[in-house]
Amino acid sequence: MIDFRLHASGGSSGQRSRLWAYVIVLVSLISFGVGCSLARDAIGGDFGVFYVAGLTRQRLYDADYVMSVRQQLPGAVGQQPYMPYLNPPFFALVMAPFAMLPFSLALALWRLSGVLMAWVSFYLMGKMTVLKRWPAYFLIMIVSASSIWAMGLAQNSYLQFFIMVVGIYLLDRQRDTEAGLCLSLMLFKPHVGMLLPVALVVMRRWRAVRAWLGGAVGLYLLSAIVSGPAWPLEYIRLISSPACFPGDVFGRGKVCSLTGILARTIFKGINPVLLGVGMTGLGAAAMFLLIRFQVADRRLMLHGVTGLAVALSIVTAPYMLSYDAIVMAWPCMVLVSWKQKGLLREAHVIPAISLLLILNLIGYIRHVSWEAMVIVIIWVSILLWQGLARAGHDEISTKLR
Repeated sequence: MIDFRLHASGGSSGQRSRLWAYVIVLVSLISFGVGCSLARDAIGGDFGVFYVAGLTRQRLYDADYVMSVRQQLPGAVGQQPYMPYLNPPFFALVMAPFAMLPFSLALALWRLSGVLMAWVSFYLMGKMTVLKRWPAYFLIMIVSASSIWAMGLAQNSYLQFFIMVVGIYLLDRQRDTEAGLCLSLMLFKPHVGMLLPVALVVMRRWRAVRAWLGGAVGLYLLSAIVSGPAWPLEYIRLISSPACFPGDVFGRGKVCSLTGILARTIFKGINPVLLGVGMTGLGAAAMFLLIRFQVADRRLMLHGVTGLAVALSIVTAPYMLSYDAIVMAWPCMVLVSWKQKGLLREAHVIPAISLLLILNLIGYIRHVSWEAMVIVIIWVSILLWQGLARAGHDEISTKLR
């Protein structure tokens, strides 16, 4: 494996840390600039939807009302066509403070906060996995197509990534109640992390499960205050409509999930959301099979099960675009740390992760299908499964001896 460590003059760890900080800032800014230039015609892209949601909290799913508010906004953002708001109402409250600012300033602050959240996320992952080279992995991620596209469109993928990593970090520190509450916040984009509460059940982290359920109920009530108690019906009706799954998206194969592939090939007549629910159920069933792995090392079990939950969530989600694949950084970090510790002896661990990044870049190009990337994500899932199986087998063998 390539040694990513930088050797500053004199061998000073302080100098190396400062050098890493300079490199991270420089490369982040370059990647930030590339993303913004690629999406310059989108004028903030998806952030425009979030921004308008902060202004239309009471009638988020009313297309006519939302469009009338958008058209009153000054500048190019007011001229953008209608795009549906695909998040629950409570996320609109997060956007309310941004909506009080001029659009250009709000967009700049949102993008800056995304880069900072990515940095903190990798720092926490490095601490959990004891990977001293975590800045190098951060740099690899920040120049990936997923990251560049998330920056360009000003998506909320970095926020999702940050919440996920903080929740897992709290679990790693045995702070289950806070972890469950934190992970429940991922419901602002439900399809990305629906299998993480299943992971909590598999690991029997019951305090975290109760906290997650409590957080979910609290978010429903908060959303009910914003948009009325019947908001789930409006939300489900919106995300189930054909407008949310246009033919060009599935026709070009831009959805990087197994569900997306099936929706445009074998199951063309089935609503992608319903198909996604069924596929998520299969993913949950696969997760429950992990109960048979009796791994005494709680940290190893935590990392393996959560990593697998993230990877399977991507595979089974009905609508998973390039920028959401940022969360795959966690399963990949787990595999790298296992490889360094000797848990996984397969020679294809690092090539699998490298291929995932390469395919992520290729899949970013228009008219290129995602099938290969989905296969590699399944490959990464199998590697995580093998690691847990081997750890459980080794512990049983040690006891027998």
